[in-house]
Amino acid sequence: MPAIPNTINGVNVVFAPNVNNDVTTKMVAALRTVINPGIAPGHVLHTIYISSARRMQPAASNHPYGRAVDVSRINGIRIDPGFTDDPSVRAIVKAIQTAFETAPNRRENYGPAFLKKSGALLTTTNPAAYERLAPMHQNHIHMSVDV
Repeated sequence: MPAIPNTINGVNVVFAPNVNNDVTTKMVAALRTVINPGIAPGHVLHTIYISSARRMQPAASNHPYGRAVDVSRINGIRIDPGFTDDPSVRAIVKAIQTAFETAPNRRENYGPAFLKKSGALLTTTNPAAYERLAPMHQNHIHMSVDV
């Protein structure tokens, strides 16, 4: 599996300690689609912080297979409370989540802006899953790709 690079389209990528950044080629391609300095007009994305990528737990997740990445900071600011308190973080998070909907092979797109699976809003397609997952995804963007 390829490693997530330390720079994507000129944006610095910082990894939490012990993050295994070996993910699928599809996941790297999806990140290259959405991570760029001008993703949100009027705001510049300099750095993302990946808090999780390939990890062993939980088994029901795409993380163990290298098909998921969690971004928890934008330009050094934690998404929670940044999404609520910082207009730049909010704009960039919304732009990343919106752009991920056009990424090749996108599957799960969970974050504070919205929760979508395969392009469908969980609020309408699976309200029970939304109620369970929404609280867990207020502090990061979870992006995953298909097999």
